[in-house]
Amino acid sequence: MAELNVFKKQYLVNLENSIDDNLDHYRIADSQFFYGDGQGILKSSYTVPEEAPSLDPNVKNEADNAIHVFEYLSKIDNTAASDPRLWAYLAHVTFCDYATERWNIKDGNDGLKDKIEQRFFMNGNARSLRRHAISRLWWAAKLTVAPWESNALFEPLKKEDRYYYTRVLMEDESISSDLVERVQLSASPELLIAILEFLDNHPEFRKRELWREFMKEIILTLGYRKIMSLNLNSLQSELSDIAFEINRRQRLA
Repeated sequence: MAELNVFKKQYLVNLENSIDDNLDHYRIADSQFFYGDGQGILKSSYTVPEEAPSLDPNVKNEADNAIHVFEYLSKIDNTAASDPRLWAYLAHVTFCDYATERWNIKDGNDGLKDKIEQRFFMNGNARSLRRHAISRLWWAAKLTVAPWESNALFEPLKKEDRYYYTRVLMEDESISSDLVERVQLSASPELLIAILEFLDNHPEFRKRELWREFMKEIILTLGYRKIMSLNLNSLQSELSDIAFEINRRQRLA
């Protein structure tokens, strides 16, 4: 095992303030440049395998990437997983090739700085944590891995594959972003897993128009009903009722 590195705070600040000057280094995924002479690196108290996993930037379903990152960082806790210094280091050094290619940094010009700020750094809020090139993968797995192991509520949904719902979540980039970036959903395992179970059984609701209506109705319902306190059966029934109403309106339109 090896010690897990993070950027020192001031080194990270300097990197973020120098994006314009370093654009060419981002384009060629120059991880050695970002590592520098090592003076800006701090060894954390966590350990990771000696060899980092290889991530595929070209797959449509990034479930395997999420699983690889989650298992590579299996020893970190939620506090460490919210540390901008950690994720910036991983995006700039450990997984620099992946982050650069996955977010089209190599060929980018217009809006490139904004893209780098969003995918290589974070501003401290929960949404930026879920949008970062690498942390988004860890959190996708963290929020969905074997929910039946931490909550007896999900025992009826138990599968042989511990990452079953990770794969459901990551099947569509737009849907995974909608779910993970909305704190009112990602902060409720019960509701998040219930939605994924619904999608697994009703794939037609992955269609853009139906999905947008489905999400809108869920958010509206959260505004006046405490559905997150419902048990699993009641949650599933609530989601089915929402879907029924959407389908009814579609037929009448």
